[in-house]
Amino acid sequence: MKHYRIEPTRKKSVVEFAYFRRPLEELTNNAEDKGKFAFLHKELGWRWGSFMIHVPDTQEEIDEYIEEEGYDSVFEFADAHGCTICVDDKVILQENFSMADVLLPSTNDEWIDLTEDHPNAEMLDCWDGCWEDWNIKTNGPVLSDVDEMMEEIEEAYNEEYEEGVEELGWEFLDNQFEIHCNVTVVECDEHGQVEDVEEIV
Repeated sequence: MKHYRIEPTRKKSVVEFAYFRRPLEELTNNAEDKGKFAFLHKELGWRWGSFMIHVPDTQEEIDEYIEEEGYDSVFEFADAHGCTICVDDKVILQENFSMADVLLPSTNDEWIDLTEDHPNAEMLDCWDGCWEDWNIKTNGPVLSDVDEMMEEIEEAYNEEYEEGVEELGWEFLDNQFEIHCNVTVVECDEHGQVEDVEEIV
């Protein structure tokens, strides 16, 4: 297995999102809102962050990964990710295809949805939060007392993080990361440490 450290090229470019929901009826006390939800969204910008992605390297590791992902072959996996070409009416693998072509972000991309496009990415660290914005949206009426509600939510989060918000009745749904600039992709050890290795271009 090979390991790669992913980092932004500019500070204040790592953004973390957290999503919660709560039955709208609990907030409005209106039976007509049954089955509807209020959605709580947190955006947190970090000054810096780093992530790690593992890429299967040996044929055994590749075969195991392909099977776990639900594909029958490397070709099927590559084709599903746009890494095949048509030559003389025959679909073949792109020349020099590797698993890294799919599993690693491109250093040319200026915006990366790390969680959506690279779900195997692991956060190594994020530090120095620069901004934090909360908002509530509903698929129903506008809520009253939102300011008071947000103050209570932020206080709970500051004390107990996601667990504190859940104690207020909100269900945690998901957490995701985006990087809003080009990234560096550097081979590292299994702990994310870089030892004089070249950047992947």
